[in-house]
Amino acid sequence: MKRVALPILLLLLVGCIGTPSPPAGQCSGPTVSIATFNIQVFGQAKMGDPEAVDSLVGIATRFDIVAIQEVRDASETTVPRFVSEINSRNHSYAYVISERLGSTSSKEQYAFVYNTETISFENFSYLVNDTVFERPPFVAKFRAGEFDFFLVNTHVKPEKGRTASEIKALAGAVTEDEDYIILGDFNADCSYLDEKTLSSLLPGLDIIVSNEDDTTVGASDCTYDRIAITPRTREDYSSYGVYLFDKELGLDSTQAKSVSDHYPVYAEFYISCDTD
Repeated sequence: MKRVALPILLLLLVGCIGTPSPPAGQCSGPTVSIATFNIQVFGQAKMGDPEAVDSLVGIATRFDIVAIQEVRDASETTVPRFVSEINSRNHSYAYVISERLGSTSSKEQYAFVYNTETISFENFSYLVNDTVFERPPFVAKFRAGEFDFFLVNTHVKPEKGRTASEIKALAGAVTEDEDYIILGDFNADCSYLDEKTLSSLLPGLDIIVSNEDDTTVGASDCTYDRIAITPRTREDYSSYGVYLFDKELGLDSTQAKSVSDHYPVYAEFYISCDTD
């Protein structure tokens, strides 16, 4: 069983776990929160569940930008509907979305949903051109204050052997002297990967989600969801956490599972430290 980093009382109060403060020597000031969230089969059925949608809106609007995996909807209306629902509640969010991806009939899209008051999309996005991926990662460039950065949204195939190959290929999807943040469902634990090998698969990158964190809802104890940053991004990094939405929103196990079987993982970055 993995250890929880914070006392249980504090965990129940804040609904998240992670590192609460930045490493010594980094700057201070305002930050933006960047999250990743596998919204388990996010499609029309889930958008038709008002309670699940209420929870998802509450989760998404806690962050400045959310990288979403597992959008499954042949009509491609789920994300536009979701953002419209967010904005109907006095928010100002927008989205960037990939094409439908995958070699099987169960295709998925990646999406970024972001707060337009704090984040701007730099009108630049692309898919990683590497055939090793079942679903090529989706990359988009954003800016918050002086901090401009690329987000690499990935959903690694959950298959022993294949998982390690896809994670290893992620290292080649970034330029280490630029601000790249790889985030998503890496499936980097339990039956798919020995998590102790993760750092060796991503040489030169900082993995800022601990192997001790549980990013799954329910009885499982797996650190599937990860965030990794390039060396250039270290000066901007502040802290990270796992957002335990069931505890924060007061959901029972059935209600939580209707939202997702994953917790969002997030990191905060300073927006006035960037020197590139």
